[in-house]
Amino acid sequence: MESNAEIPPLREVVAHAWFTMGYPPSRSLVLVEMTRVDGWDLPGFVARIDLPPPRYRRQAAEVLATVARRGRIDAALLLVVLEPVPSGRPMAPDRMKRLVRDLRSVLRRARVSVLDVVLVDAGRSRSLLCDDVACCPVEGEELGDVAATRTAAAMVLRGRALVEDESALIADVTPDPWPADVLLADEPGPDADDLLDRWQALVAARSADGGRGADPVPSQVAWLVAAMEDRNLRDALLVSLLPGGVRIARRFARGRILGVPDLGAAEARRPDPLLFETGRALLAAVARGAPAGRRADALALLAWMSWWQNDAVRARLLAAMALCDHPGHRLAGLVDTLLLHGVPPAWLVASGSARAPRPA
Repeated sequence: MESNAEIPPLREVVAHAWFTMGYPPSRSLVLVEMTRVDGWDLPGFVARIDLPPPRYRRQAAEVLATVARRGRIDAALLLVVLEPVPSGRPMAPDRMKRLVRDLRSVLRRARVSVLDVVLVDAGRSRSLLCDDVACCPVEGEELGDVAATRTAAAMVLRGRALVEDESALIADVTPDPWPADVLLADEPGPDADDLLDRWQALVAARSADGGRGADPVPSQVAWLVAAMEDRNLRDALLVSLLPGGVRIARRFARGRILGVPDLGAAEARRPDPLLFETGRALLAAVARGAPAGRRADALALLAWMSWWQNDAVRARLLAAMALCDHPGHRLAGLVDTLLLHGVPPAWLVASGSARAPRPA
């Protein structure tokens, strides 16, 4: 341990991490910021990366250190997660010694105090810094149901939910190809203004009922597949979802993207939940129904929207799907880079409470 403060029960810290991410991760390194309040270290910001193979241990530690520096984190608890669900399989903490050494060394250089490194596996947990078997038995201790903790109850009241695994976070874009008689235009059309008007009419109609309408039908959104292949129009759709972005989007659609007035002001405002939910429903319908090889634009826009809402877990998954559908896709690659470097959206910086999103 590297702190004299009291750490809350591990189940509460794990519940905070799981509910913050939205799912219990596997094969992961999870950094949980701990902030001193009345003599207790309470959990805050959470970052997750894939558990690296042995030769990339130090690089993984450097990624976490970079995020910690950007987020001005002074103290953290690290979770080494293999499989979070119970299995009856014995724990093997001895295999983690070199990983723990690299994590502590790199984070110490970043001036982050590591309060503990905890192995979470097969529904059990054990400190990897404690050698006292009376305190920390090799077989670990039962983690229990983190959804039954006080932290989980508080998270649910704040609108957080916990799904079974990360794939559930992108269930809305599971491929469901349109019928063969849905024709996709080969070209997006000659008039970007008309196409932007058509998009805005869709958004307005869906927003009018609070965004709770039925899923869009192919005849409403199939035209977007070809339309978004025009990069200017695709970016205009994205900008139109920012607060006050409709007028700015017109310039983007026409390819006039330099020196756009009021863009900075729009980017500095918190996203409108209803507007983003409306855009999500429309673009997700396109991502589900479009043929393979033509899904990337919708997926990349959805990835950017998730990053902009500071939901980096979903953003990472959507960006990866877009890059799989269209390797080298520029917008998807941009989102992936923003996540890798922990760059927060502009409105979060402007609010004065910027925290780097969880890295991919």
